[in-house]
Amino acid sequence: MGRKKRGKRNGKRGSLGAFFKASFHFALKAIPIFIIIFAAGGAFFGLRGMLFADPHLSIQRILVAPTDALSREQRLRVDSLLAGKNILSVDIRRISGLLEKDPWIETAVVTKRLPSEISIEVRKRVPIAYVRFLANGGLALVSGDGMVLEIPPAQAVTGLVIEISGTGTKEPRVGERLSVKGFEQANQFFREFPKHPLAQFESISKISLDPIGNVKATLGKGPELRLGRKPLEVMRSFDKIAPILESSERSKIDYIDLQFNNVIVKQKK
Repeated sequence: MGRKKRGKRNGKRGSLGAFFKASFHFALKAIPIFIIIFAAGGAFFGLRGMLFADPHLSIQRILVAPTDALSREQRLRVDSLLAGKNILSVDIRRISGLLEKDPWIETAVVTKRLPSEISIEVRKRVPIAYVRFLANGGLALVSGDGMVLEIPPAQAVTGLVIEISGTGTKEPRVGERLSVKGFEQANQFFREFPKHPLAQFESISKISLDPIGNVKATLGKGPELRLGRKPLEVMRSFDKIAPILESSERSKIDYIDLQFNNVIVKQKK
């Protein structure tokens, strides 16, 4: 019995010995790996520190295209944020986001050009018309994508006016994007109309939108054309109304309805 007990004890000692031996061998293999990782991390942060302190990587040139895309205040702010800074430390997304807060700037693509140059390519919004929501309300200058660019004084307004009635929308604010039914269709019509032969003799003086997005366009002093919600499709009927517009009876016309593939002429009462 005693011999068997000693055998068991010897077995336990052998197992412990094997465990410590395996652990020792593992440590011998793992320690160099940890040393290498530690050394690589130290080298990385050391190199990073050297690069961030390298004077050759300081921003020396800031190129903006088009050259007049930024206002004086915007250019001064960009210079204060970038000039002399290490190019590797610059957050170009932040700079782009700051510039795009201006409603006139649609996109601002900021690019690093090593070792010391920053390029900023700006695409500005193009104003297309003024909009008015209330009969006696103010006018707002808007771009093609519906961004309110500015609220000018009444005496400074020259150009196309889009009357938007019955939507319940409050006075627009600068930097707000319009969400109005029919606005995009009206914009498309306004862009395409100059390509139509009728545009050689006629011009659009006003565009109106009703609450469900129907588009109406006034030619010169009249008459009004009722174009519905698909004004581009209705333009195919413009050839039919050319003789009506050229006649001496034009001044007696209240409106011409083109919505239903027919030309309906409504006379003034």
